[in-house]
Amino acid sequence: MISVIRLFIYCVFAFKNFSETSETFTVYRCQQHDLQGVAIGSRVASMECEAQALGSRLVSRKCLVLSLLDASIGTLENATFHNVAGVLVVLPSHDWSRYLEQHFVNFEHELLSTELAIPVYFVFEDNIITAIQKDLNERAEVEVRGGVMSTISNVLWSTGHRLVVHSAPPSRLDHAFVINVEGYLRSSAEQNLPVIVVCAHYDALSAIPSLSHGADANGSGVVALLELARIFAHIFGSSGTRPKYDLVFLLSGGGNYNYVGSKRWIDQISKETNGLAFMDSVAYVICLEGLGSSQFANALFAHLSRPPKHGSFSHQFLRNVNLSSVLHWGNVSFAVDTPSHPSFVYPVHKKINLNEDFLSWEHERFSAYRFSGVTLSSWPSHHVANQMRHRSFDGGPVFRTITCNGKQTTRRCFRGTVCPSVLARNTRIVAEALFRTVFEIEDVQAVLHTPFVRKQWITDDTVAALLDLVVRHPRSSQLLLVDEHPDGSAWKSPPVSLHPHKPKSGPLQSLEYLMKSLLHHVQVVRHPLSSQSTSKQVKSASKFRPSAVEDDRSVTFGGPGDTQSARSPAVAYASAFGDVDVVLYTAAGPATMSVYRLKSSAFDLFVAVAIGFYLAVLYFILELPCVEQTLKTVTR
Repeated sequence: MISVIRLFIYCVFAFKNFSETSETFTVYRCQQHDLQGVAIGSRVASMECEAQALGSRLVSRKCLVLSLLDASIGTLENATFHNVAGVLVVLPSHDWSRYLEQHFVNFEHELLSTELAIPVYFVFEDNIITAIQKDLNERAEVEVRGGVMSTISNVLWSTGHRLVVHSAPPSRLDHAFVINVEGYLRSSAEQNLPVIVVCAHYDALSAIPSLSHGADANGSGVVALLELARIFAHIFGSSGTRPKYDLVFLLSGGGNYNYVGSKRWIDQISKETNGLAFMDSVAYVICLEGLGSSQFANALFAHLSRPPKHGSFSHQFLRNVNLSSVLHWGNVSFAVDTPSHPSFVYPVHKKINLNEDFLSWEHERFSAYRFSGVTLSSWPSHHVANQMRHRSFDGGPVFRTITCNGKQTTRRCFRGTVCPSVLARNTRIVAEALFRTVFEIEDVQAVLHTPFVRKQWITDDTVAALLDLVVRHPRSSQLLLVDEHPDGSAWKSPPVSLHPHKPKSGPLQSLEYLMKSLLHHVQVVRHPLSSQSTSKQVKSASKFRPSAVEDDRSVTFGGPGDTQSARSPAVAYASAFGDVDVVLYTAAGPATMSVYRLKSSAFDLFVAVAIGFYLAVLYFILELPCVEQTLKTVTR
């Protein structure tokens, strides 16, 4: 009886110790969506299992904890084959080497093309996580080097770590939508002038939705567009100015899903009463993306679908961009020398590949409707762009070393590789070229050596402040479209159009507030994300769009890529520009993981068997006299 009391006391104190040794961490779930009918990412969110290291023998119903260097698609597939209950990848909080960064980029791209049947989470390392990894690795070494008895002893008597993530099962968002923020600048209400569209998509995408801050892709493009809107709103508002073009500023959503926001914008215009006239009035589309990286600070590239014809609008605009680059280059010092070239802007011609499922640049989406356009970027090719996009390392809570203005700084940098000086300079180049185009300034000698856009108009400080605002929150489509409760169970749509004078908290609300503070005519339009009819689900913004008339200058734009008149709303190339079928899921936000120190389930089984055996023996001993008496009575 005394032994039974001792065992009871031990169980009580063991349970108390179990409760006091729990720790909690913020973990980030792997991406989950369906794209063109293909399931991508982790399909499970909840996890409750014992942790094990990669060096130990993989056991089903346990969670595999591994460092980023050991993480690969092969490792995850092997873990899935052995029916592990989940995977936790530990990310370094500092000291990111170039090799480790590239390994992470490659790993993310593989995750964005693979379906996983187990929950996959990421966590930043700290002292507690490091201690857990060390303990798991030591147990794995003992298991590998020891014999059978050593392994059994280790399983029975060692203290393990139980990982628990409580999350509701991910459910599909059947009514997901994409939001476009449109702003208009008109020189005069009486005139119907041609229109230049300045466009940048604001969303970001990576293998970890909660870490999709997208500083360069495409936070830099958003910042450049906002600065252009601020400058030209002031210019258009000044008395005595006579611009020859109206301006439209479009912050489009769904850029990482084949630029579906731009497609929805064009489709909606074509269905409005004056939509075809407005489409015919669009002279050019300027798309902005990847303008601030210090890795590509020494050149600016104009990506085109075809070489511009001499005398066309595109040809004249590129001449203005080249001239602007000469006028505004040299204000930033870099770690490497700038190229000795009369112009720092290089045209890159890439034909649209009809066999590809996804477009390379946003201007190609407009080319589908025979709009003439260009994408201005620091990225030299679409191959480089595909490497720079879809990265969690592009800004966010990661320690890293960046180079800006020839200096290396190590800090927690939500700006990623974006250097405000580079972004400010590139924005001034675009502003200068757009200014010369809007006012049709002739190439006379008097204005060839004098910039109209002053350096004080677009400074490093203003650009840095805007960039910090844009990248402060992750901009993954799942997190932008809905608000998630911490447990992932309840979701609701955020407000789309709020009071224009009330500050906003979320990324979309902040962008809306900024646009409305800069421009008088701003409309926030909601479109369905996937391939659905937009006629019933979209609020019309036609009252802000000016009707257009034929202009004499439109006759100079010839060819499918440079046309300006008789534009058909039908898509020019059906196979490459079909609609995008996207399915988003809940439970994309950060989650809380609890870690408990406890004995293994084998130890629980061993204790249960031992207690049962002890009670059986005790019962037999206590009942033995009664049994003997019964036997004596029977034998008589």
